[in-house]
Amino acid sequence: METGIYRAIVDGMRFSYSRVSCFGDCRYQWLLKYIYESEDKDMFYASYGSFIHKILEQYYKGELKQGELLSTFLLGFSENVKGDRPSDSIVESYIQKGIDYFTNFKPFPYNTVGVEKKVEFKIGQYNFVGFIDFLGEKDGKLYIVDNKSRDLKPRSKRAKPTIKDKELDDMLKQLYIYAEAVKQEYGKYPESLCFNCFKSGVFIEEPFNEQACKDALEWAENTIEKIKNAEEFYPDIDYFRCRFLCGVHDDCVYYR
Repeated sequence: METGIYRAIVDGMRFSYSRVSCFGDCRYQWLLKYIYESEDKDMFYASYGSFIHKILEQYYKGELKQGELLSTFLLGFSENVKGDRPSDSIVESYIQKGIDYFTNFKPFPYNTVGVEKKVEFKIGQYNFVGFIDFLGEKDGKLYIVDNKSRDLKPRSKRAKPTIKDKELDDMLKQLYIYAEAVKQEYGKYPESLCFNCFKSGVFIEEPFNEQACKDALEWAENTIEKIKNAEEFYPDIDYFRCRFLCGVHDDCVYYR
């Protein structure tokens, strides 16, 4: 693509966490999704997460009662969880984890401020949009909750961060970006950033850290600068991610 056309497209973009992070995951996937606008196909893991998100959204909006969560999950699984199945055993394990989660379901310990709350904000000169899974309030303080299928672990607090600590920090970038949106709308940062890991049943509440927030915003701006100046879009080839996570692999010459 001609450099001038590419730059014009990027200059007109409204960014999101997923749009920024995709560039770091695989530049060629980013090119297909956001420049050539390849259509994402349904993928098993992504649609499983989206289905759980949908059920939780309906519950916190008052459209489903707690006693209806499990039956909604079981009855709607086949219709809503789409894409090539990785294996029968994995599908069965995901069904069981959903059963376990909704059987032992505990509501978030916060008052509801917003569910799938759309936020439009700026990071530096760049326009951003996002959807916060759940924004809660308790004792006048705000809390962001993100529903995650990923099996994250609470921070170990060891002197040397563990691999799971680093994974948690990487996932927190998204919530710190949302924290900036909350600050711009409500005039204050959230008290904590939380992950509701529904596959494992783990709930993580991470105290807000101002320096980590600054680092996440700087990461977003720096990545956008790389996007604007990119001339090569090499793939990051990984069998599992390409096969089961990338929704545009049908258009990818490297995957084929």
